[in-house]
Amino acid sequence: MVGGTGTLTVTKDDEAKRLSVTGPPKMHQIVADDAGRNGHLEVRLSRGLQAYSFTYG
Repeated sequence: MVGGTGTLTVTKDDEAKRLSVTGPPKMHQIVADDAGRNGHLEVRLSRGLQAYSFTYG
C-alpha cells in the first residue's frame, strides 16, 4: 500500500516503471508475472510517499 503525493519507481530486471501516486494509502500492482522466476526488483519512493507492506499466508 502506498499513499501521499509523489512518484513510485519500480525497476524489474533493469526496466523502470513510474507510477504517480496521490491520496490516501491504497494498493498498487507493481509486478505481474504468470510464471515464478528469479530476478531483481527495486522499489523507490519519492519524498512525500509512505509505503506499507504485508504478506498473506
